[in-house]
Amino acid sequence: MEHLAKVLIICAVLGFFAFITWIASQNLPDRKKVAFDAQKLLLDKFQSAEELNKFLSTEAGKKLVEGLGGNGGAPAFKSHPLAAILALVVLGFTGIGLGVTFLLLAKFNEQPDMLAPAIVVTIPSLGLLIGAAVSYHLKKKWGLLKREPAAPEA
Repeated sequence: MEHLAKVLIICAVLGFFAFITWIASQNLPDRKKVAFDAQKLLLDKFQSAEELNKFLSTEAGKKLVEGLGGNGGAPAFKSHPLAAILALVVLGFTGIGLGVTFLLLAKFNEQPDMLAPAIVVTIPSLGLLIGAAVSYHLKKKWGLLKREPAAPEA
């Protein structure tokens, strides 16, 4: 029975990390669908091609086309170069916190069964932090982390 508890704890921890990763990957809407819906609504708004052509020749029409990606396609999504590094750091520190919690349970509650999950969670979490540090170093070395000037306030 004790071995089953160890296996369940390890599976729960790994499932937690998988769930967090899945949630993080679901945060952006499908941009192509959003752009397609916007284009469809725009075409439905005008009665004829001439009206649409007149609108697109105005300054507001040009801004709309630029906002849709320049050629009317889906707007390009530019993620910040530090976004992936930040995700690795957050997951790494979350795992280390969970591992330390298991270690404290093993130490102070005299439950040696918690030592295995502590090791299983802490070592990969350290790997995530090392990966984040290496990624940051390489991106900085390759010039991918350039500061962009602040946008003027409107």
